[in-house]
This record gives sequence, C-alpha cells and structure tokens, in this order.
Amino acid sequence: MIKTKICGLTEVGQALATARTGADFAGVVFAESKRRITTEKALEIAEALKPLNPRPMLVGVFANQPTEEVNRIASVCRLDRVQLSGNESWEYCNQVNLPVIKVIHVAESTTAELVIQEIQAGLKALKKNARIPAGYPHQGLIRGQRPKF
Repeated sequence: MIKTKICGLTEVGQALATARTGADFAGVVFAESKRRITTEKALEIAEALKPLNPRPMLVGVFANQPTEEVNRIASVCRLDRVQLSGNESWEYCNQVNLPVIKVIHVAESTTAELVIQEIQAGLKALKKNARIPAGYPHQGLIRGQRPKF
C-alpha cells in the first residue's frame, strides 16, 4: 500500500485542496525552510481539516529542534504526526509525544548494508514502544507502530 503526503503547505486553501486529492498526509514545515509556517497558520490549517471526513493526517516537519519545542508545537497545532528530517537519534524519537516518521538520509556513497543497519538500529531502539494497530499495514518507520518486512 502506498501512502501519499503533500508537504510544504502554507495556506488553508492548499490544505483543503490536499484533502480533495485524497492524500493521506498534509505536511506543514516548522524546520528552517522557505516553506516554514507559523504556529498560528498551522492551527488555522488544522481547524480547517478537522471537520473533513475523510481527512489527511496533519504532519509537522521538524529538523534538529529541541524535543520540548517539537512537542509544544505538535500540541498547540493539533498535529497527528511528527516527521523528523534532521539528524535526530532513535532515542530522540522516543521522546516525541506523537507517532514519528523518521527520515533516513542516504548519500550516494551509502551502501544498502548501511541503510539496513540504520533501520535495524531504529527498530531495536523503538521496539519497547512498538505496537501494530488492528488492520494497519507497514507504513515505514513510525514510532508506535512496528514495521513488517
């Protein structure tokens, strides 16, 4: 099963259009970026998406920010998930209060073996928090959900 995320949303209209496409996730950026959004604007987007059924899950994108800041913004903006796009450790992922989508950076010189080792390290670190919601197939490395390979 393939899931889609439309990311870098900055306006309510963009979020509503994302919902109309049937995307699974709508992404708003809190990391340093030209697409960075304020918490006020993100909350407007969350409120606009809230009554929709079905609606895309709202994902906040962060990179190398303190966990306290990530958790505060996630709560204030009523995010459904957090995407960590920096160099955060697996232990850091366990400190985030919401399900986490962890980006694994792969350089051109990175071997498949190194990618597998990184994923296995993540699975080991996240294992104590792993669970599989009923009927929910593997969606990637998301804290709170155990991937099936």
